[in-house]
Amino acid sequence: MKRYNADAYSGMKANGFTLIELVIVIVILGILSATAVPKFMNMQGDARASTLIAIKGAVKSANSMIYAKSLTNNINNSYSEKIDQNKTWQEDCSTGSCVNIGNIWVYTKFGYVDRNSVAYLLDTDISGNQDTKVVTNKKTNERITVPARNTTQGGSNYNCPTGNNSVLCKDHDFCQCRVNKYAAVENRDTQFIVPKGFDYNINKHPNGGCYFGYTTSDVVNNSVKPPVYTLKTGGC
Repeated sequence: MKRYNADAYSGMKANGFTLIELVIVIVILGILSATAVPKFMNMQGDARASTLIAIKGAVKSANSMIYAKSLTNNINNSYSEKIDQNKTWQEDCSTGSCVNIGNIWVYTKFGYVDRNSVAYLLDTDISGNQDTKVVTNKKTNERITVPARNTTQGGSNYNCPTGNNSVLCKDHDFCQCRVNKYAAVENRDTQFIVPKGFDYNINKHPNGGCYFGYTTSDVVNNSVKPPVYTLKTGGC
């Protein structure tokens, strides 16, 4: 019986790669990596910028609804933070000062959402937006859930670093902090939201910045001014 010869039917023997061929492949992969990494980084920056743009749109849209509720309840000239004789801030969430968004009652200022509640309008992983407490609605006596004004890093009342101080946002997709009397917008209180890996100190952001700023409504030159929405994406 004739024996089967595999080599006779294969037509050729399998050969491995030569050293030169391997070097060429490595060089090609290096070139591709060098060109692909910057494009990948640009994609990350575009994603951050797109999210900040979406955050601005969401806050503006929610604020329209909050202002409409405020007008309905005749609270457009009310402020949910009241100061007592001892110069301390008191919670005042009667119907005439807070507006409910789902199961959260947010603080308002002249009918618009106050800066310490802006993160609660967003379905995004932002530091501090899960910090809540329960208070009594002074008009209805019901127990309601409101944002907690925490001063720890990333809380709604955490002060943004200034000068040469630097603190990076971490553990969340976005972080928030406040600037008391933000000079760029008529010395009004402003809440800033910055992406993970960026500095709470917005002055340390590259190329104009990567952040969203919400400036609360306030009285300027004896008239109530609406909120200001600041968006910077050049440094994302």
